[in-house]
Amino acid sequence: MLVELVKERAKTIKAEIQVEAATQGMKEMAVHAKEKIQEAREETTFWKDRYVKLAWLANQALMDIPRSLRAAKGMTNLLNTPPEIMQFLELCRGLYNSLKNMSSPP
Repeated sequence: MLVELVKERAKTIKAEIQVEAATQGMKEMAVHAKEKIQEAREETTFWKDRYVKLAWLANQALMDIPRSLRAAKGMTNLLNTPPEIMQFLELCRGLYNSLKNMSSPP
């Protein structure tokens, strides 16, 4: 009877050690997960800031380009402006219109 109790106690101790090891492993995984979550939050903040700045820059360009195109068009003369320059200005106008269409809501 005593031998059986000793064997059962040994099994119990072994099970407790396994439970403790598993618990410690889970705690370590939880800490690692929290660290990854914090890193992701920081990275999200970084990229959100970059996106806002890029959107601001694009909006500024969309406001500045038409004014610059009008000024350049006003400086051209159909008789003595090379056709390549006229084509370039039209290419810029087309690019501006494409960008404007992509940035406006559907």
